[in-house]
Amino acid sequence: QFQESTSVALQWSVPFMRSADPRASQAELHCSAFSNVSCEECVRNPSCLWCTSSLDCVYYPVKTIFLPSSVCKLPKARWGVCWVNYQVLTISLSVLSTMVLLAVIVCCCSYARRQKLRRSRDQERFRRADRERIIQHNERRDNLRMKRHEIRKKYGLFN
Repeated sequence: QFQESTSVALQWSVPFMRSADPRASQAELHCSAFSNVSCEECVRNPSCLWCTSSLDCVYYPVKTIFLPSSVCKLPKARWGVCWVNYQVLTISLSVLSTMVLLAVIVCCCSYARRQKLRRSRDQERFRRADRERIIQHNERRDNLRMKRHEIRKKYGLFN
């Protein structure tokens, strides 16, 4: 049974692994068809990149994090929208993600601090309530002792 499920999983995963390269070459061919046309036509396809210096529509190399200069210089590259160059896009996205990360960290720290203050206030309130209960208990105990002492004194039952 295990071998059957493993073979089924391999049958599903192997075609996807094989098809990565042909898709890239098809996208390259598709992107090159928009060269010397317009930036808007090129960037409609998310796998294409427009280079304003050479007016070429090229396949975006997804295996690299940053665009290599052999494909196109960063200030001349357009991806997604034509009015923002790729360098500004990467810098603004990194700044934005850093700000979001810092905001999350600040929110988590302030929440933890508030919880700590709340716990300390609750503990102080519980301690105060315990002290008040102990004081009331001692007062009741002392009142009962005095009443017993008065009753013994009244009936002459001293030791």
